[in-house]
Amino acid sequence: MWWAASEDLISGSTYEALRTLAGYRRGRTEARVSEPVRPVSDEVAAATLLHLPHHVRVIVELMTHTGMRPSEACRLTLDRLDRGGEVWVYRPEKHKTAHHGKARVIPFGPNARGVLTAFLTDRVLAPAEPVFSPRRAREERFARLRASRKSKVQPPQVSRKKAQPKRPPAAAYTPRAVAHAVLVAAEKAGVPHWHPYQLRHSYATKVRKYHGLEAAGAALGHTRMSATEVYAERDEQLAVSVAAKIG
Repeated sequence: MWWAASEDLISGSTYEALRTLAGYRRGRTEARVSEPVRPVSDEVAAATLLHLPHHVRVIVELMTHTGMRPSEACRLTLDRLDRGGEVWVYRPEKHKTAHHGKARVIPFGPNARGVLTAFLTDRVLAPAEPVFSPRRAREERFARLRASRKSKVQPPQVSRKKAQPKRPPAAAYTPRAVAHAVLVAAEKAGVPHWHPYQLRHSYATKVRKYHGLEAAGAALGHTRMSATEVYAERDEQLAVSVAAKIG
């Protein structure tokens, strides 16, 4: 609406009139009303983790300890992760507010560092390669099966990989793939279905409870208070401080 007025697509009086419209009221029309996103309980999340594939399980654990979005976790690469300090800092190249020129900073505290360090052990990745990959996950699973096999592998069974599969595994996970894996794992665990994005709300709730509303906004990358460099620097330091304590 503001953009339309600035481009003279609508008049200034129309813009002002639209600003005075009352907000949508629940139940007043037949329009579908989405339920608000709620945090997922620690017990439900923990039960689900037991049934997740390894790569997806680590993605979920990192989201639990950082509050980052599923898309940000899926795009994690080592060249965007500064591991030089006590608190690691992940700066995703693509994120929700990148088109506004805003930087996104995701600190990794001790819990997140421990999860990722354990995952990276004995793995050699190129700097720009996705840390979590369905393609690599399948190769690792096949390698574990071969290593645990006790009988001799027969010649016809040396490689059953299709030369040109119809749907080869992707190089990186997508938020949809992670959400589907969580759905399947929740069913196996016998717990209510939940969405990975709820972990972000769980993290925000925890930060706000122990460190206040401003800290929660900084930890999630919200920058509504100000767009100046002073506020951006303060928010980053506050987010790092929170991650050092609970992340």
